[in-house]
Amino acid sequence: PDYYTYDEITEKYRLTKINISYYVNKYDIKRFKQGSRTMVLRSEFDKVYIEHRDGTYTPRNGKRKANLAKRNLCNP
Repeated sequence: PDYYTYDEITEKYRLTKINISYYVNKYDIKRFKQGSRTMVLRSEFDKVYIEHRDGTYTPRNGKRKANLAKRNLCNP
């Protein structure tokens, strides 16, 4: 399967639903609803969780760089 349910993540990583929601929202992990279940893309969640746990996570998009550029424009 390509997707986890929250229950499967809880069983595998011992995370609470609040912790899972934090990762999914903070790191913009792809998800969708199937009936009453929220399905989370397995490969993205595993990658983000492992990198975050190991301290090697780097943002995948340029949000951080864009914010730095705006700050430099405001404070020359």
